[in-house]
Amino acid sequence: MYLKYFPLLAMCCFQVSISIHAQGTEQTFKRSKRSVVWNLPDQFFKTLTMNNQSLCLTKTDTNNFECFSLYANQLKLPPEQQKNIGKFKKVTVGERHVCGLGAEDNSTYCWGSNENGQLATGGTENLSQPTKVFTSTNFTHFALGFNNTFALDDSGKIWGWGSNKFGQLGYFNYDLNAYYPYQISNDDDKYFLITAGDDFFCSISEDGADSFGKYGKIYCLGKGYSQVETDETLLEAANEFIKLSNNNYYSISSSMYHTCAINKQRKIECWGENKYGQVGLNPLSNAYVLRPLLVTHPTDNEFNNSQFKSIVTTPNATCGTTDTNKTYCFGDNTFGQLGYKLGNEAIKEENGFRYSIQYFPKKLDKNSDIINKSYVSLAGNSRTLCGLTQQQELECWGFTEKNYFKEISLGDDFYCGLSLKGTRALCGSAKKSNDNHLTHPWNTTVQFPWVSKEEFIQVSSGEFAVCGITGENANNTYCAFNKKTPFFADKFKFKKVNLPNSSLKIAVGDSHVCAIQKSNGQIYCSGNNAFGQLGIGSFRSTKYAADFKPIINPLKIQFKDLSLSGRTTCGLSVTNEVYCFGSNEFGEMGSTLIASMSKTTLHKIKDLKLKTIVAGNKHFCGVTLDETVNKNKLYCWGDNSFGQVGKQNIVDPYQNNSIHLPYEVPNTQNVVSVTTSEHTTCFLNKNNETYCFGKDLENVLEERSLAFLNHMPYQVQKNNSYTSISLGKKMACGILKTDKTINCWGMKN
Repeated sequence: MYLKYFPLLAMCCFQVSISIHAQGTEQTFKRSKRSVVWNLPDQFFKTLTMNNQSLCLTKTDTNNFECFSLYANQLKLPPEQQKNIGKFKKVTVGERHVCGLGAEDNSTYCWGSNENGQLATGGTENLSQPTKVFTSTNFTHFALGFNNTFALDDSGKIWGWGSNKFGQLGYFNYDLNAYYPYQISNDDDKYFLITAGDDFFCSISEDGADSFGKYGKIYCLGKGYSQVETDETLLEAANEFIKLSNNNYYSISSSMYHTCAINKQRKIECWGENKYGQVGLNPLSNAYVLRPLLVTHPTDNEFNNSQFKSIVTTPNATCGTTDTNKTYCFGDNTFGQLGYKLGNEAIKEENGFRYSIQYFPKKLDKNSDIINKSYVSLAGNSRTLCGLTQQQELECWGFTEKNYFKEISLGDDFYCGLSLKGTRALCGSAKKSNDNHLTHPWNTTVQFPWVSKEEFIQVSSGEFAVCGITGENANNTYCAFNKKTPFFADKFKFKKVNLPNSSLKIAVGDSHVCAIQKSNGQIYCSGNNAFGQLGIGSFRSTKYAADFKPIINPLKIQFKDLSLSGRTTCGLSVTNEVYCFGSNEFGEMGSTLIASMSKTTLHKIKDLKLKTIVAGNKHFCGVTLDETVNKNKLYCWGDNSFGQVGKQNIVDPYQNNSIHLPYEVPNTQNVVSVTTSEHTTCFLNKNNETYCFGKDLENVLEERSLAFLNHMPYQVQKNNSYTSISLGKKMACGILKTDKTINCWGMKN
């Protein structure tokens, strides 16, 4: 896939690595369409862990622990740049530090952030390399919180070091950190599993065993656990273990603020923060769950009757895998990290950002064969979930696909497009400082691109607004005004437009907006009408993107496409004929017969049939209807001051006149699509090659120096193939054929 750069996202995300009890069989599976598969030839891994910075794997044959930076390589996922940390039997990765057992000496090693003493070195110096912990205790399990390390020793006792701000180390002096391992549990107690979140840990006592494994009660200590079960004391510090339930449990997993476990009946129970539905309840009515609660589905009996063998928590979500290797997930799915599209059951808006929430358990990517795979490990961060299969495939879902587009539209200083999965509008800045945000999902902030709440089937961007059409049966047209603010949540607040029927298509110009009604193919327009571009028979303007009026259309001609220049509107009828209204000063209406400089009603362009039509500032272009080989050509008309119509003035090549009749642009066979800006035209051919002509926009034409040849189509982006392109005022963007991400060029590169 195609990736680029970004600042580190400062969000907490803890490791989740869980072993699967059942052994998978050697089979060949299809790759999920919604996942990224990464195969390393002749390399086999037994564990997978990750946080927001790195993805780490332990090799099966050598015990080498290798980490792949999610930011190091712009072109690979995961990047090929890797760091061999050392040989380890077991490693636990936290958001800011790592601890593990050395493969050769069975000693405990830690490295990373150490401001609270969580590395157990006796000081607070951060360490970039594995450093042995000062202890004679043999540890077997680790759990890493944001400011702590917790561990189980070989006799089942609980130890901890680091911060004690919330009493998570079990003593009363909350201001005193532990810089060496400190025994928390009593000598007589025995535990077999431990997990940690933000300033708390939970552990399962070893009370018995059966054919599935060891089981026992869950005890917790630290932030979120007090002896009095009331909301008022919920977040108070605790210095004594809290037994959460009388049930017995096989396994447990914690993330930042929530925990889930598998009970003796092999069902999932969850508790803690439920802001994103990560404990399986509607967050609007259940923001926090105090004690373990059975996760159920109101209609999915397959889930309710399943028995689970593993459980994994990420910062905002939970996933459980059944005995039959089906994985169910619930919680935050804003980036599709739960393995399915963004069409979820609830939307949560926080700090101006919309989260897509799936609070009922849903089968992971149930439309693909991935559900039959058996995972050795599952791991996730706040934006992505990855699974390591028995077949040694690493599959990832989520933010790896956040920037996958199926169409794109550039406005003045922003872009909006449709996501390939979920049909959300994805909008972001088109300024030079942000252009690489479009293609590098790993390094971007969570707010970029901005993701719409609405699911659109088409969007159009202009200088002052972006409008879109949803799949709703009625009132399906929305517009948002381009407020001059860097905060996209304020910049794009979509509101329904008052139109009599649902829309088929909408086009946004710099000063007017028009839409085609789905039921009858009629055009409605709003905005500036100084040149009759609203087609209402007068020059009276209406409120931009708000007050829509029907064009005068006595013959009831039905339209299927339309495009807006700065002062003219042209529509494409269902019979592929072209009708225009508005200014004809530069020949925008495709005729020499119009006496006045403008026309307020429909004018048909003679002998022209097109399959698509687009507009620049004062010119139009379209692709002919004939798709026969070498005959699917490009026609343009209107302002040709910079050669954007594709015709050269033989008398004076530097003074290209307006072209009043549609002109067949030479050497444009096999045109698939076309896009225009103020003074530039670009098109794609059937080979996914990009050609441009007209005025060079900040190096969109890539250093083309011969101005008198600007009318001739010139191939740009020779190293890239696109499925769609869009021109803005200072740059061009295209959807790459290889991976459906966006690549932009121009703005002086």
